[in-house]
Amino acid sequence: MLWLVQQGHKVVGIEISPLAVEAFFSENGLSPSIASGPGYTCWSDAGIELYCGDFFSLETGVIGNVDGFFDRAALVAMPPSKRPAYVSQLTRLLPAQASGLLVTMDYNPREMDGPPFAVSAGEVESLFAGDYLVEQLQVADVLELNPAFRDKGLGRLTEQVFRLTRN
Repeated sequence: MLWLVQQGHKVVGIEISPLAVEAFFSENGLSPSIASGPGYTCWSDAGIELYCGDFFSLETGVIGNVDGFFDRAALVAMPPSKRPAYVSQLTRLLPAQASGLLVTMDYNPREMDGPPFAVSAGEVESLFAGDYLVEQLQVADVLELNPAFRDKGLGRLTEQVFRLTRN
């Protein structure tokens, strides 16, 4: 997030854990101002606004005009039953011109129960295809880089990166 700010971008994030939000600002030597809204608090400093609260309860327009998004840990944190609601809320919150990057993990779900949960390329296509053009940019075998997953019994772990562009 700091790198994006250094490139001249304003950064808006959504996080459910107040501990994670506080840790981010503290670890980076920032002194945020904190404002409350309905169901969230907004911590802001140095071109970064982090909304702390339930993603599903955020109202349209709260996060403002956003050109792009990056999801590295939200979709994989959702059990399969919540993923359609996540995609629907993401689509509602973001303006029509917003495009983004999505990073998922895929593995045999019979070998481990998440989170992080396995999300296949086919599921990404199925979830987003109605509103987004889905383009897979990369698939990488990352099991050797993540020995904790191997120790949990995974025989395969891939990281997938997708570009999502609104239709």
